[in-house]
Amino acid sequence: MTASKAEPTEVECFGNKAQGKRMNKRTFTLVIILLVCVLGLSVATFALAPKVAAFPVLKKPDFSGQAACEVIRVVDGDTILVKTDTGLSKVRLIGVDTPETVHPSKPIERYGKEASLFLTNLLKGEQVYLLYEGEKATTDKYSRLLAYVYRAPDGLFANVEIIRQGYGYAYTRFPFKYKTEFRQLEQFAKQAKKGLWESKARAVKSKKLPD
Repeated sequence: MTASKAEPTEVECFGNKAQGKRMNKRTFTLVIILLVCVLGLSVATFALAPKVAAFPVLKKPDFSGQAACEVIRVVDGDTILVKTDTGLSKVRLIGVDTPETVHPSKPIERYGKEASLFLTNLLKGEQVYLLYEGEKATTDKYSRLLAYVYRAPDGLFANVEIIRQGYGYAYTRFPFKYKTEFRQLEQFAKQAKKGLWESKARAVKSKKLPD
């Protein structure tokens, strides 16, 4: 005759329930600890990440009453020749420096031709507005007008476009009113590996390749 299975006593049932509760509580505690660790890691990563400034937006000037000049020739990536009421003048774009292509004592630098072509496509044959750092025009040691160059009639800011698209650097050796914004534009172009920044990255990578 087969013996019937003994039913668990009330004490055993209570013990099993208590053990289950302890296991559930332990599991819940482990989940909370894991979530806290993940959250803490995310906060630490965010805190250590480099702070990226908001993309600078420069207000377009009012060109009412401003006479436009004709661009006769693009000399290089940061210099143009324009025709004004007083004749031909070379204009050096303020706050911008592009790789050399026409320097009398320097070789053509990497990405210099691309920078010159970019500005040629942007301005050759166009009308431009010239605005200056102060109320009056100033010149550099090569007798070039120093100016902010805006394409007419759409007001495209050529100085900004060169840096934003990665065809030149922010030239901050001397103070000018858009110094901070131009630096920010350079950082955005660098992070996006635009233009010469992409070219530099490829050059560094090719140097690291084994022979």
